[in-house]
Amino acid sequence: MRKLIACLLAVVLLAGVLPGAGLAEETPTLKVYLFDPEKTDSALVEEALSKLVCEKIGCNVDIVWRGANGYFQSMALALASNEQMDVVFDHSGSGWYDRAKQGAYMDLTALLELTPTLKSSLPDYVWTAALVDGKIALVPTYKDLCIELGVYADHADIVASGLDAASVHRTADLEPLLSYLADKEGSYVWQATSNGCGIDALERLSSFYDVHSNYIVARKDEPQTLLNYYMTDEYEAAVKLAYEFAQKGYIPVDAPTRDSSSYSTNGAGKNYGVSYTQYCPLAEIALSEAYGAQLDYIPMTQAVVTNDSLTGTGFCIPAKSEYPEYAIRFIELLSCDADVANTLCYGVEGVHYNFDENGRVVRAENYTELYNPALFAMGDIRARSLLATDPADKNEQYEAWNAKAVESPYLGFRVDKSEIEAYEASLETVAAEYAVLLSLGALDPAQYLPVFRQALIDAGAETVTANIQAQYDAWAAAK
Repeated sequence: MRKLIACLLAVVLLAGVLPGAGLAEETPTLKVYLFDPEKTDSALVEEALSKLVCEKIGCNVDIVWRGANGYFQSMALALASNEQMDVVFDHSGSGWYDRAKQGAYMDLTALLELTPTLKSSLPDYVWTAALVDGKIALVPTYKDLCIELGVYADHADIVASGLDAASVHRTADLEPLLSYLADKEGSYVWQATSNGCGIDALERLSSFYDVHSNYIVARKDEPQTLLNYYMTDEYEAAVKLAYEFAQKGYIPVDAPTRDSSSYSTNGAGKNYGVSYTQYCPLAEIALSEAYGAQLDYIPMTQAVVTNDSLTGTGFCIPAKSEYPEYAIRFIELLSCDADVANTLCYGVEGVHYNFDENGRVVRAENYTELYNPALFAMGDIRARSLLATDPADKNEQYEAWNAKAVESPYLGFRVDKSEIEAYEASLETVAAEYAVLLSLGALDPAQYLPVFRQALIDAGAETVTANIQAQYDAWAAAK
């Protein structure tokens, strides 16, 4: 009864502060799409979350649980239907910007004035990246906000090889370690797969800023001039190095047919080799624990804040939502309220977790079977309580790492693809035929790079670069 009274009181209070909200005849229910499959205890957690949210802002919550397989397809179909949707998880890698550009999501600019704690929780440049046609269309998740590339390797192998990790700045600098691993019996060398090995990306971001789709770039010392990366001397050097590495046995000959599961390193404690990564703070702790020995991270590119890094994950309010004021306050709770964040991220206290004497979260032994959501998709990492296994300064480490990053000069610049969409489709087809194989050293660049480049030109590469250059020039002039 106390919770019901609290919920009704919250509705009454919100009626006085939310424009257009009014006092509903019955408690509103938000329909929330989450990027996580339903677990054994998802219904129990949803019930607890809904009660908590109702007490705080006067609405219930109905969660649609969807896992990675099929989430964006089902979500897109729901957006196009008459189905109720009020809060939706989305991200840049799966078409968030295009959906927002087409009007699927509401302008949050005015709504964010209702949630000053939420708005001030993120740096201004984050909101810049969330703009679509001058309107905020996403509440980005605070986590790792920048892109930095590097590699992981076994600490013991680094020491044994004599590599000075602090001196590594380019891929070629790793050769002492790679040579040692190639001679080490039973060891992986470079964990390359059919998706590539990262050499071309490491070399690209060492010299260039990404501008569009990882292939339109600009040199860091000449940011006004846009280039097709595949046409640059740096790309040629990268694929020549990959071919050289493959000839020396550093990249496995069957890499084009491998996936990540073909490298059995969990629990091995040895013979890890080298793996390419986009770094996330403190990731080496969990990876080392899974591996069974110390893995070291070697950074190889500058940390850069980009449109995609800032909009990697977040929450949107569909344009058809009937409860946008409640929806934005719910997103604020996810991002700023420990009670709500803990419930969504860890489950029900006393069932799925408890607090230790230091106020840290200790999960139940069987939590993975009962409730174990994908935390990267569950809001601001600073809102939820620390796990007992987390470093005490975890949040401070994230904030310091994000603060060290430089802002891309293209932050806020978005390409209008309407005039080049057909060309880009053709370019993607050409790249799919050659780019990965060249990056794995599986094709001799002396023979195949000229063929690749000519195919790109024939598919309209120069037209696309010129079009995007003109768009950038106009954008820069208007700033």
